[in-house]
Amino acid sequence: MSDSSPTRRSVLQVGGLALLGSVVGCTGSDESGSPRTTDNGNPTDSTLTSQPVTNTVSIAIGEVQPDILEIGSSPTNLHVQDTGNQYIRVLINEIEVPVPREDFRFRLNGVEHSPMDPSNESIYRYALYGDEPYSENRGRGWLIFKFPKNASVDNAAVIWPGGKQPIYQPNRKLLNSPTPPFSVDFRGPETLPTGEQLTLTVEVTNEGKNPGQFVAGINVSGVVAGVAPAGRVSVYVPSRETRTASVDLGTKGEDKPQSAIGDDEVDYVYTLVWSGGEQQKSIRLVED
Repeated sequence: MSDSSPTRRSVLQVGGLALLGSVVGCTGSDESGSPRTTDNGNPTDSTLTSQPVTNTVSIAIGEVQPDILEIGSSPTNLHVQDTGNQYIRVLINEIEVPVPREDFRFRLNGVEHSPMDPSNESIYRYALYGDEPYSENRGRGWLIFKFPKNASVDNAAVIWPGGKQPIYQPNRKLLNSPTPPFSVDFRGPETLPTGEQLTLTVEVTNEGKNPGQFVAGINVSGVVAGVAPAGRVSVYVPSRETRTASVDLGTKGEDKPQSAIGDDEVDYVYTLVWSGGEQQKSIRLVED
């Protein structure tokens, strides 16, 4: 496979938007007394008598992004699909009275969205990066909510038994802003001395009028496993600006026989994948 030249640029539509990380401790009022509407449209009783009237949570709103990295099973690689949804990450730093994960909801225009279940989802962040999902036992961790793109953002809030955290402006506006176009340049060295650190870079330019979150995965071929996940890229890019993300992939060559070093053959092919396409970078190992 031939690699992409450093000047190759492709225009794509990948977006989503970052909610600038604000941490707040909040105490809200109970949602009980009126039924809530779930994703399937069925009302459920929100009265949980075992919980206190108020339940203070220290919560941080993470980025909003249009895609999420998932791990395929055959082959074991990263892929990003545009499913017509967006995703928002919410970090529970501390909760006064821990509640089950499913008791948290992300509410948009009266519709409540449940958090994704990490045990049933091949989410790269959970599986390979060691980020801890929320659990009642820990009383802290990440929640990821999925909701439709271009959904109404009226009354947007994270809610739980005994409290809620509204999504305020300007963050609320970012939930349904139009997806901006990005241009992308995937870069890396042509050759790498055996045993040296490999760093790849992804330069992303936001060509649109709205800020956006670029999300991509990096796969590698030419390893013992055949194809394997290598890294991820998630970078917030303001309108009309450029950001560069660096991905450090460790030292290379330990998995190759000596006869493969310096033979002018491609040793690794790294592929940057996103919902709109892919770019590749080929690397040859040389003598140190």
